[in-house]
Amino acid sequence: SLNFSVAFTDVDSLVGSIKLSESNFNWLCLLGMEPLRGGGQSISAEAQAGLTSQTYSINFLNPMIFDQQIRLGLASYIREYRTVEFDRGQMGGTMNISTRLIGDLWGSIGYRNERALITNVRDNVAQIIKDEDKEYTISAFNAVLSYDRRNNFSMPFAGYSIRLCEIVADGDVLGQRAFTSSNFEFTYYLHTTDKIDDNNQKRYPLYFIFHVEGDAGFAYDGDSVPLTERYLTGGTSSVRGFKPNRLGPKDEEGHLYPGNFRIAGNLELNMPIINDTMYLAPFVDAGYVWDDVKNYNIDDIRVSAGLTLKFRLPVLQNQPILLTLAYPIRDRGDEIQRFSFSFVTAF
Repeated sequence: SLNFSVAFTDVDSLVGSIKLSESNFNWLCLLGMEPLRGGGQSISAEAQAGLTSQTYSINFLNPMIFDQQIRLGLASYIREYRTVEFDRGQMGGTMNISTRLIGDLWGSIGYRNERALITNVRDNVAQIIKDEDKEYTISAFNAVLSYDRRNNFSMPFAGYSIRLCEIVADGDVLGQRAFTSSNFEFTYYLHTTDKIDDNNQKRYPLYFIFHVEGDAGFAYDGDSVPLTERYLTGGTSSVRGFKPNRLGPKDEEGHLYPGNFRIAGNLELNMPIINDTMYLAPFVDAGYVWDDVKNYNIDDIRVSAGLTLKFRLPVLQNQPILLTLAYPIRDRGDEIQRFSFSFVTAF
């Protein structure tokens, strides 16, 4: 199948993509042993391009290997992204094996080998960015545990999900950087009541969403965490009311640079206005990034509050259109973005 999509986000403005996929691929056709279709695997090639980024990828998924519920995923990619401080390019590949461990608990292990290149470093940037290596190879293993008890994957309003991820990069064999990275995410949906349509007696849920996430990177063997593996925050996906990826540590001259410890949290009430087509969601966000976990200071955390209007239209495959108005409650001369707009549509 051939699919096109257009998205608008606060990070990359307008993004277009084209995807060619086959959901019943047979990999044995590559050996001339079987026909092209009929194997139950999926394969796709996708290209995305926006005002600040480009991504090209090829993905393969075998949902069952050894006739067991064990998934094998392979991917190769080329990514280019332009930030305020520098441009970065990444080319690599990944392999992941995942399976259901027990009940709703899934586990996966994977490997990533990636070549990263930092170019066009701007003149007026933090010295830590200027001093970092600009070209390196990352060889990293990862392990992920995820537990999902949401009542619905596409439009949940009850239940919760937890995800833990640990990455270990080796700097001796196939890679040049030695670091670890840890990620934690927790989302809880609290269904409080329903709005009942008097005409058809349908129920539309009113519910809270609480989300918290954290990332921490640590270097070892005398290395430092590479620039492409560090964190910034701010924007629609983290702390609304601030410009995307413009919250983080600064040097003595006020120049922003990516840090190694990040936390963010959101509390949002979703109220149905027009059936399940329009929701109004007042929210409070909080979060920040520090240079290192030992530099954490609760007084640094930025806080914002606001309203998001969510539209879900069948013609857009129920992908949400988000209109957000946010005001920082606590800021320290940060880059502010009070209004944001985002959507995704496929055709």
